[in-house]
Amino acid sequence: MAAAGESSGFSSEFFKVFLAENSSTQLRFPPAFVAEGLGRRILKKNATLEDETGKTWTMVMKREQELGDLLLDDGWPEFVTGHCLVDGDFLVFRYRGNCCFNVEVFGRNGLKKKKANVNSQ
Repeated sequence: MAAAGESSGFSSEFFKVFLAENSSTQLRFPPAFVAEGLGRRILKKNATLEDETGKTWTMVMKREQELGDLLLDDGWPEFVTGHCLVDGDFLVFRYRGNCCFNVEVFGRNGLKKKKANVNSQ
């Protein structure tokens, strides 16, 4: 039986607080998210992120050799620039399957950031 607030199934959502020092060139998936089942569902080397405007961003997924962590790599910096991410922004990821994620971006003020930078990518 699962404890209160926990599910026995795969959690298809996670959040990240953006900190440029740690996340401007790569995004590290939460280890618990990978351990709960994402690792078994990864069949491709690319991931697609779709923001609220419907714009899609393709990037490379890779495993870090030392720790075995799963990362979004090539393509992630363009997403960061395109969404003008700054320290303290809050991102919610929803896994849709087939290495596709919907992403909602919230600013430090707690409100959703409405639009990606149209000049990027």
